[in-house]
Amino acid sequence: MRHNQEAILAEIDTIDYVPWINAAVFFVATLVLGNAIWKALIIAALVLAASTAHYGRRILTKLGTLVLIGMLIFWSGAMPVVGEWPKIIHAFAAAFTS
Repeated sequence: MRHNQEAILAEIDTIDYVPWINAAVFFVATLVLGNAIWKALIIAALVLAASTAHYGRRILTKLGTLVLIGMLIFWSGAMPVVGEWPKIIHAFAAAFTS
């Protein structure tokens, strides 16, 4: 019995959590940004598949971190509505050109 528990614990230690966490970040971020659940599931599945296959894993992990930060800024209300972005960019550019 003890040998079986050690084998199970050893198997749990070998599970790669990075792809699953990264897929969860992309899934939640997609939902928070207002997309449909089926779109969020497709994006999360693609991220999970690519990250599990080590295809662009480092880039996906870094991008996932940036997406998480951006999602938290958007969710907290600190980011202006997308429709206001052109006015903000124009005002920012006008401040530096004059």
